[in-house]
Amino acid sequence: MDRRIDETGVFFPGEGARIQKVIDDYIAENKNSGVICLSEKCDDILMWSHYTNRHQGICIGFSRTDADPCGDDERCEPVTYSSQYPKIDFGNLLFDQSGKVTNLMMRYKFNQWSYEKEWRMITDRGNVKCPHPGKITKVIFGKNTPADYQAEVRKAAVQYRPSFYKISLLNGSFSLNVDPVG
Repeated sequence: MDRRIDETGVFFPGEGARIQKVIDDYIAENKNSGVICLSEKCDDILMWSHYTNRHQGICIGFSRTDADPCGDDERCEPVTYSSQYPKIDFGNLLFDQSGKVTNLMMRYKFNQWSYEKEWRMITDRGNVKCPHPGKITKVIFGKNTPADYQAEVRKAAVQYRPSFYKISLLNGSFSLNVDPVG
């Protein structure tokens, strides 16, 4: 049994203050953390519906090489999908500062979301602009992206020399095409 708690699960005298300090330190260390959410898919109608304001937004494609942050397997990992919550040992969260518990909490999602094929990259820069997770290789415009917004995006992306595409509906179905555009 853990020597910090008695047989009933109550912390021994003096442990409460130490545990509160560990919690406060953990919060302070992770206060500025951020998560970049990425996907293997760019042609899923549900994702375009959920995340692009009725197909008016864009999807940005990034390279994933050893030289890119999103190519770092320690930082960028696929989400685990499950019908069960992850089993989290909060004792490890408090006393083992390896980051494994935080990693588990940040990369778990209900299995109904598995169609997203999501990857998450944990960063030490939350709520601020951060570097791209890889080289921008493509920009995909939604089927309803306004022309003026497309022009702004093209102008901003010119330095990266990406390929440009536009989403279209496949006739008679809910499938999407990713069509090259000049």
